[in-house]
Amino acid sequence: MDPVSIILWILVLLLVIVLIYVIVRVIRETRGRRRALVDKYGHLPSHTELYFEEYFPKLISEWDLVTIPKLERWKKGIQGKLKSIGGEINEITNYRTDIDTRLDNLEKEVGKLEKK
Repeated sequence: MDPVSIILWILVLLLVIVLIYVIVRVIRETRGRRRALVDKYGHLPSHTELYFEEYFPKLISEWDLVTIPKLERWKKGIQGKLKSIGGEINEITNYRTDIDTRLDNLEKEVGKLEKK
């Protein structure tokens, strides 16, 4: 065998070793990902589940959707505002009752004055 063919055989052997190494690493990484997904979901998730997990925050912001925590904050805020408005309505109702009583008394007085 000449030195060129020996070098070629060594290169081919090295390429085969590197190829085997890469294949083993890819298989281990794939199994590791699969195991991690099964640990997280309890089953191997579908592509749809993985897509939504990755892009869900972006979809919420783009479609202007409301999340549950945001809804809860809004609900607490609106309840406080409604209580405040309810109190103001009660005050206005009481004030209107008082004004109506005063107007009735004034109408009676004006009626008495007109009779004289």
